[in-house]
Amino acid sequence: MFAVIVLAAAAISPESIAALAPFVLYARIGQSIVHLVGVGQAHVLVRATFWSVQLGLFIWMLW
Repeated sequence: MFAVIVLAAAAISPESIAALAPFVLYARIGQSIVHLVGVGQAHVLVRATFWSVQLGLFIWMLW
């Protein structure tokens, strides 16, 4: 999903993607690290937060 958004937006406005793409990457790395650390209730909530950040950034990119 991220690749499609980035490719489409880069064709239209590359500078907007360059500013937001690193934050999607950071949120994804954070989500993956928390997933590797554990699967308890708190871990699930933190992972969901990172995932929500990614979705918010996707929506912002599409805007």
